[in-house]
Amino acid sequence: MKPILYFPSLLLKSCLLFLLFLAFLFVLDFAICILQRKEPSNAFIFQLIYYLYLRISYRNSSYRRETGKTFDEVIGDTGSWGEYLTYHKLRSLEKCGGKFLFNAYIPREGGGTTEIDLMLICRDGVFVFESKNYSGWIFGSESRKTWYVTLPAGRKKSRKETFYNPIFQNRSHIENLRKIIGDRVSIFSVIVFSERCNLKKLDITQGDAVVIKRNNVLQTVKRICSEAESGHLTDSETEALYSQLYSYTKADNETKARHITDVATGYSSYGSDSADTADTVMSNILSDSQSITENTDAALQISTEAAESVPAGQVSCAAAPESGNDPESAIPIPNICPKCGRELVLRRASRGARAGKDFYGCSGFPECRYILNIDTESENNK
Repeated sequence: MKPILYFPSLLLKSCLLFLLFLAFLFVLDFAICILQRKEPSNAFIFQLIYYLYLRISYRNSSYRRETGKTFDEVIGDTGSWGEYLTYHKLRSLEKCGGKFLFNAYIPREGGGTTEIDLMLICRDGVFVFESKNYSGWIFGSESRKTWYVTLPAGRKKSRKETFYNPIFQNRSHIENLRKIIGDRVSIFSVIVFSERCNLKKLDITQGDAVVIKRNNVLQTVKRICSEAESGHLTDSETEALYSQLYSYTKADNETKARHITDVATGYSSYGSDSADTADTVMSNILSDSQSITENTDAALQISTEAAESVPAGQVSCAAAPESGNDPESAIPIPNICPKCGRELVLRRASRGARAGKDFYGCSGFPECRYILNIDTESENNK
């Protein structure tokens, strides 16, 4: 009887120790808030629990099994972390027969390879995802070669960084993929941006690609599948297609090294392949602006945004503030608090000398009291 009683008692002790640990964190958080004269918040505890959940769930994920990367390696790399979070949002589709492929090196016409970071194969076709784990305000047009993101630079300033049109980039991926699997299978292009960014002004009209934020990716995939009218695959055909493409995820070191060299030299002038290099540069730029801890904050963040219904090939976004007819002629006010890194929200003063006037306030109020007045663009850090 002793072995039978030992296990429950050990489990009970472990649970009690965990509860005591959470209680200690709660008291610590409360004490810090009191010392800093802030209102106590339980957000830290919930964020910690969510972080532990992500770390534990990563162990049994297809992403870890196929890439061989540790959780710390993934969370420390902006690009890999964005790809994993996209997969994590879609992970439930594995229970419905969906199969994921990571880092597939697809042969290009004329030699070399192009790398597809994430693919989903299901009965309705193949989804090719292009992940952009960016912050800031995103501006772009489907027909323009470059898009740009504005980032806060401190002291009422912002800076603009350009990156290659992700629709063009994914279109090239799909063209090369089509040469392998033919026209019998539907292929869907999905551009996924981080929840931290703001898709401020995008012009998407042709409908061959969907541009969304990561928190909408699951419902978007389900909607596309429900609207698919032809090209349905049987379970055996899905398995055969997966096996056919799986070999491209097992590229040897020589192929990977050649791909890196080809990307670095650039087969085309700022084309789809050299865009991979641009992505690496952009990831470094954005990592500098976000600070090292923002990746962890993204892991800890529990998304509370309501899911938006985004029609295929369209993006519903608010227009950017413009000083002229050209939307790119103005650098908009940063939407990220330079004091704590949270999102700035538009508010209106109800009393005081500025009653009735609009201003940007930190969404972390009252913990953070950063204010940016719109009319004078002056800062007031209380």
